[in-house]
Amino acid sequence: MPRVDVVGQGVEHTGVEGGPGEAAAAEGESDAHTPIFDNGHVHIRRATSDDAAAVTAIIEEVYIGGGWADPVSSPDYVRSLLDATNRIAQATVLLAEHGGLPVGTVTATDGPPLANIVRPGELEVRMLGVLARARRLGVARGLMGACESLARKAGRQRVVLSTDPGMTAAQALYEALGYRRTPDRDWSIHGSLLITYSRDLPAGPHESGTRGGTAPRF
Repeated sequence: MPRVDVVGQGVEHTGVEGGPGEAAAAEGESDAHTPIFDNGHVHIRRATSDDAAAVTAIIEEVYIGGGWADPVSSPDYVRSLLDATNRIAQATVLLAEHGGLPVGTVTATDGPPLANIVRPGELEVRMLGVLARARRLGVARGLMGACESLARKAGRQRVVLSTDPGMTAAQALYEALGYRRTPDRDWSIHGSLLITYSRDLPAGPHESGTRGGTAPRF
């Protein structure tokens, strides 16, 4: 089974009006106590090591429960999916909450060991997952917007991602958010094709870094 990073579960109907520009990057430090996105329904913040179990539970339900990853045929990939502790230590992992409960997550990275297709000046989105019960709340839209907000804050010019060709609902979301196909960057793993998307970010107030000149680390 291919390495699938963006799944259809929970992203078919985002519901909440507005696009990624509504992701509010907080001034100053961005930590677990500082929301990166808050639309009154969904609260998104950086995950810490204390959130590893919650992130793992979301990924397990969405990817394995949803049939996107098979522990039998792809044990190494499943092991990496469920290793939220190391992922939080190696990249920026975001956690979306609704009503105080975790409902979605995404990983943002700009280099090894988690990046697959990222190039200089880009941020790569991986392992986006939203619980089915959190549909119609704008969770996936908010997570993508939060990644874009962090990318602009760090001076990145583009966000990129890979997905399975069959995940048409997820692809519809990305296209609605302004992402465009980049066929020249499509790639395969274990004989399975993954297609790629990218979005050039408009200039924003944080494109040259955070207050004090220190850009976020991914």
